[in-house]
Amino acid sequence: MNVRLAHIKMVVVKIEEFNMIVEILTAGIVVGIMGLLIGVVIAVSSKIFKVEVDDRIDIIYKMLPSFNCGSCGTAGCMAFAETLIKGENTIDKCRPCKPEAEEKIIKKLNELI
Repeated sequence: MNVRLAHIKMVVVKIEEFNMIVEILTAGIVVGIMGLLIGVVIAVSSKIFKVEVDDRIDIIYKMLPSFNCGSCGTAGCMAFAETLIKGENTIDKCRPCKPEAEEKIIKKLNELI
């Protein structure tokens, strides 16, 4: 009888171990599926809410001295480049910009606008 009871206990332990493994696998699968769904939602959202960037602004920004000093009256060089493209500002407001660079920027602005 003791042998039979020991065998039953061993079977119960094996079943409990199996159930624990199933629970761990189930949790892993659920977390994986949730991660996949969240990734899909983020990917779709990035396509839907994409912000179009004007490449001309980036071209002018790269030609500026990139001090981000604000002496031109804008928040930084990127904002200044944006106002230049929109025609709301002039290059002479940029105090750190050298005259040679100003001439290059003016030529580039004339090409882009």
